Amino acid sequence: MAGGVLGVLCALVLFAPARWLAAAVERATGAQVLLLDTRGTVWDGSAQLVLTGGSGSTDAAALPGRVSWELHALWDGAAARVRTECCTPQPLDLRARWRPGGMRLQVGDAVSQWPARVVAGLGTPGTHCNWMVK
Repeated sequence: MAGGVLGVLCALVLFAPARWLAAAVERATGAQVLLLDTRGTVWDGSAQLVLTGGSGSTDAAALPGRVSWELHALWDGAAARVRTECCTPQPLDLRARWRPGGMRLQVGDAVSQWPARVVAGLGTPGTHCNWMVK
């Protein structure tokens, strides 16, 4: 019986649907980042990326094409490799670390070109972006 329960729990973790990640991203960002039409798993999936003004806002900008990811759990957070059909000639490496009161997201050095309508509402970051997601 214990082996069966352990097997089911392992299967849930290994094959968790990508929509679970989409729900977590929506909650963590106050509905400013949405992953729609998800496919795959939490660990290896894709979705349509939409940036919004948040819950109740009518402003939304969708990234042309899909965004895909490979996610790896780490002892203090997670690491991801993210690709977009339109904007990243090479994958972006992301590192999220849990901190008291939130999470710190680090974006590795990369070259990308994003449509102006998608990033217009994000402001102008400095040379290093350190976002706190609560």
